[in-house]
Amino acid sequence: MLWSDPDDEPPKELRDAQDMLRRLGVLMAVAVTAAMVVAALMGLREPTMPAPSPPAGDSRGPATG
Repeated sequence: MLWSDPDDEPPKELRDAQDMLRRLGVLMAVAVTAAMVVAALMGLREPTMPAPSPPAGDSRGPATG
């Protein structure tokens, strides 16, 4: 490289922006993974409310046809 050639390095502002976006990407990946783990754990819990029962006196059974 000649002494008169410009630096191949991007400006400091661009490097700072790239570093910030890289950190944001890592943070987003961790947040999404944590949300998926929490959602999976919530799905494994027992339901807190029982399933609704059919109304009293409705002895026809499931609808057919």
